[in-house]
Formats: sequence, C-alpha cells, structure tokens
Amino acid sequence: MHLDNTGRPSVNAMDSEELSIEEFNQIDPESFDCFPRRKLPLDLFHFKEEINVLVPLYRAGNPFSEALRKEARQLSEAGQLFFSRNQQTRYVQCLSSSLDVAVDDPNLSAQDVADIFAEQLVTLQEEFFGNPLPDVLEMIGWALDLLAVFLKVDSRNAAYLAASAHRNRTRQRQRVNAGLVAVALYCRSGDYDADTSADELSRVALGFFLYDLGMSKVSRLVTDKAQQLHPDEKRRMQEHTRQGVEIANRLGLTGPEVEEPILQHHERLDGSGYPNKLRGEAVGLLGRIMGVADSYMAMITDRPHCPGRDPAEAAAELIRLEQAYDCSISRELVTFLKNITF
Repeated sequence: MHLDNTGRPSVNAMDSEELSIEEFNQIDPESFDCFPRRKLPLDLFHFKEEINVLVPLYRAGNPFSEALRKEARQLSEAGQLFFSRNQQTRYVQCLSSSLDVAVDDPNLSAQDVADIFAEQLVTLQEEFFGNPLPDVLEMIGWALDLLAVFLKVDSRNAAYLAASAHRNRTRQRQRVNAGLVAVALYCRSGDYDADTSADELSRVALGFFLYDLGMSKVSRLVTDKAQQLHPDEKRRMQEHTRQGVEIANRLGLTGPEVEEPILQHHERLDGSGYPNKLRGEAVGLLGRIMGVADSYMAMITDRPHCPGRDPAEAAAELIRLEQAYDCSISRELVTFLKNITF
C-alpha cells in the first residue's frame, strides 16, 4: 500500500485493494474517541456505500494527522469506518484504557473485556500500592463497580476473568491475577446468588484486589530475597497482613468484606498460618477463598529463574493440602481449569 504524507493510502492503492465488508467490523464514534491520537496500532477502512466496498483509509503505525482523524470521526458517525477482524487484538489495545466504553462495545468479546479489566486493574493497583491516595482508590472502586455489573449481566463472565488470570502469569500481574481468580471463585460460592447486588459484589471484589496492600510496607530487599528469610525478616514479612488492614482503615475501608481477605489470606484451616493462627471455621469464607487464590497464583507465576508450575498440578496440590486449604474451594478451582481456555 502506498501512503501520502498524512498516512492516507494513495488513490491508486485504494483502487487496487477493494475489500469485502464481511471480514470487517464497524467502529462506533464512542470507541473511536478512545483511540490514541498520534498513531494507531490498526488499519482503518472506509466503506463506500455507492460502490458497496471497503477501501483502505489509514495504515497502522503511520502519523495520524488531525485532518485524517476528523475525517475518520465523521465516517464513524456515518457508520462507514471499519477495521479488519484479523486485527482484533490491536482493536482491543485501542480500548484498553477505556473500561466504560469497552464494556458496551459490540466488537469486543467477553474475554476481550475481561482482559481489559485485568490490564486496567494492574495499572490502578500498582499506583495505589505505591501511594495509597483516596483519588486512586476511587478509580479502583469505579473499575470494580463496572466489573460487578459485567459479572451480574452474565455469570459465565467469571470464567473469562479466570482465563485472563492465566494469560499473563508474570510477577507484575500476580496480585491482580489472584484477585481475578478470587472473584471468580466467590461467584461460585454459596454466598453468591442472584440476589447478591452489584454493590455487594463490588465491595467483596475490593477486598480481593487490596488483599496484599500491606506488602507495600515491606522492603523490596525482603520481598525479592531468593534465600531463606532470617527470623527478623520473616516477622516483618508476616506483619503485612495487619499493616494492610491499618492502611485500609485509615482510608475509611472497614467491614469483613474488605478486612477479611487482607487479614486472613495467610491463615490456614489447621492453624499453621498467620497472623492469628486461626483454625477451621474461624477463617472466614473470603479469607479462605483469598488464601487458595493467592497460593495458587504464587505457584503458577513465572519468575526470572523459575518458571511457574502447571496450573492443573498446582490446583491438585491444593486439594491434597485439605488440612490447610478449603478443599471445596480448591475443587471449584479445578472445575474452572477444565472449562476455560488460556
């Protein structure tokens, strides 16, 4: 394809590359407004109604001039702006910072939306853990309100969250992945049903995504240490659960749905956990769910010199450790693994 200095394909190139509309999706104005301003990662096409064909308008990676952007916006308003289905991943990339638009975009699958939720939550969680300010917390709450609606619209969407947690198993994603798995498991628990409101679900999800908040107070020299921790280092590490609750409380976050995952995700049913060595039913449901999700993601997460374990093997080990972990939750995790694609 030949391009002029605006990134627009030349007339000759357009004439030679007429395309079938059946292989393309229409771009709504609201979605187009979320696209990057200077360069786009995907090609754009103009549907010419008078001849009933698509012709190239813009090639990915080239400068996207204001004049061309204005024209493309007008085409989207007229229902004449399209992208190739072969570039679906690039289209998702364009909407990755616009959750409110993404959840209503007809071009996105439920898995696409789940993946966008994951990326947004990674960004917001990192910012909040680095500096826990109320305005960032408000943004997290807004994102989780949308996530709760996404789950209430179709309960099957929980499986897409679980799948998203397995698509990128890096250290950077570990905490958000654990939160995604925890939310998915909660939606399969006895505490969740059709009467659970979106507000209630959002509140529970907040606890799951803030569960490791106290680790922001632990030195990287301790958290990144490859060797066994000294007793003093281990003590400081184990204080992170209480520190997390203290931070949450200072921000006005109270109640078991928030405090329980933060305080109890390292408690174990046999009393071997911390900080309070709780046993059996003294460990709440949200603490047990978070404990399974956190341990599971720690096992399957890739590290620089140690690749993560196979998900099925990790889940099976948690079932074997039924004295420490709630085996009913671990079995639900196995059920998810049988029904998701990643």
